[in-house]
Amino acid sequence: RGGEAAGPSLLQSRDSSRGTNSNKKNPQPWKGLLPHALTQKLEEHKDRNQVVVRLTPTLRFLILALVGLKRCALCLWISWVGAKFLVMSSSTACLIIKSLSLQFLTQIDEMLFTSFASTRRHDEVKRSRLAYNIPDAAWWSIWASSVVRFAFAASMTAITLWGFFGGISTFRADCYVYFKAFGAPPQAREDFSFF
Repeated sequence: RGGEAAGPSLLQSRDSSRGTNSNKKNPQPWKGLLPHALTQKLEEHKDRNQVVVRLTPTLRFLILALVGLKRCALCLWISWVGAKFLVMSSSTACLIIKSLSLQFLTQIDEMLFTSFASTRRHDEVKRSRLAYNIPDAAWWSIWASSVVRFAFAASMTAITLWGFFGGISTFRADCYVYFKAFGAPPQAREDFSFF
């Protein structure tokens, strides 16, 4: 009987403790789930930014060789394949669809990192900063960088269309002149239609 009398009070005390714990916000949800050493380490590094202020010459060379050069080669390859992919478009609708698919290709590395990297690695990358000296050139940051980017994009577009793929551009121009003089052959529309 003593056990029966103690049973309800024990359940009530557990329920009351659960209610008080559930009403409180737990700012450290990992407590009680992880080992003490790991919990203490997480508390020490929580909400701290990691600032990189110096790199050794060996580390700089490795980052440049394994990351920088590889990314540059990958960007050049994607630019070449993407330009060829877009130049071969036969209609405006096809060009738009190919542009969207090309944008997907350029974001594959970020999607892979988001999908397969651990939560801790995401947190480390989010809190990491690289300290560097900004040159005192207000004219460059205000307008010159935009002008240089636009001029580079326009020149590369012209070189791609009339340089690398000049034969296709010339053939399309000749076809336009021919169809304008003799009329285009009857064919089905390739663009999208709302009907």
